[in-house]
Amino acid sequence: MLRLIGLTIAVLALAVLGAAAGCGGSTTAEKFVGDWQEQGTRPARLMIIQHAHGDVYDVTYRRFYPSHGEFDFADGKLVYSPVTPELQDVITYDAGSGTITITSGSSGRKFTLARGGP
Repeated sequence: MLRLIGLTIAVLALAVLGAAAGCGGSTTAEKFVGDWQEQGTRPARLMIIQHAHGDVYDVTYRRFYPSHGEFDFADGKLVYSPVTPELQDVITYDAGSGTITITSGSSGRKFTLARGGP
């Protein structure tokens, strides 16, 4: 009987640890999808991220792209290499603040955006 109780407690402890590990760190592509509004800039621009297919996402953001850019989801971020792999635009998600940041591969400029839009 004690062995069964000990085994039950061990299984429950592993389940709790596994659930806690699954709740943190990894960013899924779905977290990027939606409308985002620039923070702290005038005029504040809108970014729209939509799932295109597979791991490809269409990003409409007039500050960087006349129509849209096709970003690949990899390693928890969205990456766009329009010219060369060295000049990648990268969108990262900050789970703590619920914001995204886009960094220009050519200029290094960064813009932070929060969910929502006009």
